[in-house]
Amino acid sequence: MSVTVKVGVGLRKFTGGKDSLKVEANSPIESLHALEARFPDFKRVLYDKQGKLRPQVLFCVNNQRIHADELNNTLKDGDEVLILYAIGGG
Repeated sequence: MSVTVKVGVGLRKFTGGKDSLKVEANSPIESLHALEARFPDFKRVLYDKQGKLRPQVLFCVNNQRIHADELNNTLKDGDEVLILYAIGGG
């Protein structure tokens, strides 16, 4: 099924500046994997040395924040997934 993946400003340099892309995915994690397949450098920033998704990577589905245990939830055709990289400051 086709979903729209929006990419936060901090990650757009890894998607060639694109802020929104259509992908075929059944879950939020599949949408992330679809981006990784298109943009191999995207993966480099999102995972730690052990291959685990960094806690700074945040997901929203249809403007609702989801948590790590919801990344395999089923998406519907036309859903929108937002992937952000949270950075701290102070």
